[in-house]
Amino acid sequence: MPTDSRDSAGAPNRRRPNAPDALHLSEERFRLMVESVTDYAIFMLDPDGHVATWNAGAERIKGYRAAEIIGRHFSVFYPAESIARGWPDRELSIATAEGRFEDEGPRLRKDGTTFWANVVISAVRGSDGELRGFAKVTRDLTERRGAEDRLRQAYVDIERRVEQRTEELAAANEALTVEVAERRRLADELKTSIEQLRQADEQKNQFLATLAHELRNPLSPLRNGIDLLKAGNAVEPRFSGTLDVLQRQVTHLSRLVDDLLDLSRISRNTLELRREPVDLLDAIRHAVEATQPAFEAGGHTLTFTPRDGRAVVRGDHVRLSQVFVNLLTNAARYTPEPGRIHIDVDQTATEVTARIVDPGVGIASDDLERVFEMFAQTGNTQLTRSGLGIGLNLARRIVELHDGTITAASGGPGHGSVFTVTLPRGSGTPAVAQAEPEPAVVPKRRILVVDDHADGRESLSLLLSILGHVVQTAVDGRDALRVAETFQPEFVLLDIGMPEIDGYQTAQLIREQSWGGSMVLVALTGWGQHEDKQRAQRAGFDFHMTKPFDPAELERLLADR
Repeated sequence: MPTDSRDSAGAPNRRRPNAPDALHLSEERFRLMVESVTDYAIFMLDPDGHVATWNAGAERIKGYRAAEIIGRHFSVFYPAESIARGWPDRELSIATAEGRFEDEGPRLRKDGTTFWANVVISAVRGSDGELRGFAKVTRDLTERRGAEDRLRQAYVDIERRVEQRTEELAAANEALTVEVAERRRLADELKTSIEQLRQADEQKNQFLATLAHELRNPLSPLRNGIDLLKAGNAVEPRFSGTLDVLQRQVTHLSRLVDDLLDLSRISRNTLELRREPVDLLDAIRHAVEATQPAFEAGGHTLTFTPRDGRAVVRGDHVRLSQVFVNLLTNAARYTPEPGRIHIDVDQTATEVTARIVDPGVGIASDDLERVFEMFAQTGNTQLTRSGLGIGLNLARRIVELHDGTITAASGGPGHGSVFTVTLPRGSGTPAVAQAEPEPAVVPKRRILVVDDHADGRESLSLLLSILGHVVQTAVDGRDALRVAETFQPEFVLLDIGMPEIDGYQTAQLIREQSWGGSMVLVALTGWGQHEDKQRAQRAGFDFHMTKPFDPAELERLLADR
C-alpha cells in the first residue's frame, strides 16, 4: 500500500506506485474492461485452440457461461460442415503464420441456432516470440446480414419490377405505336372520306344545276305552249280546266326545281338574303295568292284574316314568301278531303309567330322532327307517297337563316297538323308593295330567238308572233350571227347552253360587230344561279331570264325598252 508523506508546506504527498504494482493495476483494468464488454465476444484460446477466458459479450452472443465453455475446443462454435473441412484449424494456422485472420460466416450458439459472425483471430506471442495462444473477437452480424439480405432482396425485387415495368412499357409503347399508326390510318381515311364527300357534294351541286337546266328546257316549251293556247283562244271552253291543270303543274315543277337549287345554295352558303324591314303579313298574302290554285284544285278553303296593322320582321320578302308557299302547299297536299286550312299571326314585343293549321293526315310523334329532314320519309304511307321531302327542309333552313324557328305539332295520324314559324320582331317601315301595273301597250318588236332546243325555239317564236312581233329564229351561235347581221333585230333572246359557240361567246361576238352595239341581249336559259347571272352580265347581256319564264315578265321587258 502507498504511504503518505508531506511536502515542505506540510501538504500530503501521494507516493507513486512501483512498476510491479502499476503492471498489475493495468492488467486488472484491462481484464475488467474486456470482461464487461457485451457487444463483442472477446476471449483467449490456448495454442491448441481451447477456450482460456470468457467475457460477458461472449456469454451473451454464444450462450455459454464461462464454466461451461472454458477448456473446450473453440470448434464447438462451427457448423459440422466447417469442422468436416477442417476450417477451425485452418483459421488458427493462418493466424499463426500471418499474425491475424479475419472471416465472416455462420457460427453456432449453445442452443444450436446459427448466427452470422465476423471473426478476428490474432496470434498472441511472448517477448521471446513464443506462441502463447490466440485472442479471438467475434461480432454478431445477424441483424446487419438480415438487413443486407433484405436490401439485396429489395434490390432484386426492384430490378424485377423495373424489368417487368420495362416490359409493360415496351408493350404499351408497341401498343401505342400500333394505336398511333391506326389513328393515322383512320385520319387518312377520314381525310379521304371528307375529300370524297366534298367532291360528292360538289358533284351533287353540279348535278342539281344541270338537272335544273335540263328540266327547265322542256318546261319552257310547255309553258310557252300553254300561254300560246290561251293567247290564241285555241282551246274549247270545256278543255279550259285541263289547261289550268297543265299550268298549275308546270308552275309546281318550276318551284321544285327552284327548291332543289336553293337547297344547294344553302349547303354552299351562297344563298343571298336581301335583309330589310318586311311586313310578314304581306309575305303571307303573296304565298296565299301563289298557292290559291292548289287549294282550289283540292277543294280546300284557306282562311287568313290578319289583324289591322303590320307584323314587321327583318328579312328577305321573297324568301319568307317562299317559306309560306312551301308550308301552304304541304297543308293542301296532305289534307286528303276538302278541308279548312287556317293561318293566324300573333306578335309580342320581341317575336312574330305565324301558325298554319290543317285538318289533314297528321304526323306521328316520332316523326315531328323527321319531317324537316332532307328527303324525309315518315311512317305515314300517305306522306311517303307524295313529295320529294325537300319543301319543309328548305323552309326550316330559310327560317333559321332569319334567326327564327319552325316547328311541327300534331295529335297524331288523322288529327291534322300545326306548323309554327317564329321570327324576331324587326323595326323600320317596310317598302310599300307596288300595285300591278296595267298591261302596257307593247310596240311591235323585231325579235331574234336563238335556241338549239327546237321545241323551245318554235313555241316561243310562235307565241311572240301571235302577240304581234316580227320574229326570226336561229339554231345555234353561228346561225345567230348570220341572221342578226341581215335581220337587225331590236331584241335577241339567246339561249346559253348551245354546242360549239355557247350563248356567252355569241353575245360577245355580237357586241364586237358594228351593228350589234344597240341590240338588247336577253339571256334566256335554264342556268339560273347567281354566278350564271354575273357571267351573263360580263359577256354583254342586258337581262337574264330563267326558263320557264313568265310571258308577262317578257312583255314588260319588251314594253320598257
